[in-house]
Amino acid sequence: MGKGLALAYKPPHQRDGKTVVKLTTEDIKATDSCWFTTLIGYVPGDAPYEKSMDKYVTAMWNFVKKPQNIYHTDGYYIFQFASIEEGTEVVQAGPYTYHNKPFILKPLVVDFVFDTESITTVPL
Repeated sequence: MGKGLALAYKPPHQRDGKTVVKLTTEDIKATDSCWFTTLIGYVPGDAPYEKSMDKYVTAMWNFVKKPQNIYHTDGYYIFQFASIEEGTEVVQAGPYTYHNKPFILKPLVVDFVFDTESITTVPL
């Protein structure tokens, strides 16, 4: 079996009869940095298949290291880049279309909620 990262067990705490997990500032900071390199992608009126989106990303963003693509069941994609600079490069090289429909890219923000109705501006 391969060796991976060591896992440390942190027992949950009880508060008001409910089980809670206490996170430290270090725990949060360790995961925060990966989200700064993340973009959300959405094609209004379409839900591209994962393989199709993967081919699209490979062809269109060949000037940066291929990001990790994650499809969310709400109809959008999460693209995690190797660096903030690569994500910025991709956004600045746009606007993009996917099968003649706008392909909208936005940075992931802290309280992100996907809402197709909130998309009121589409770059042309």
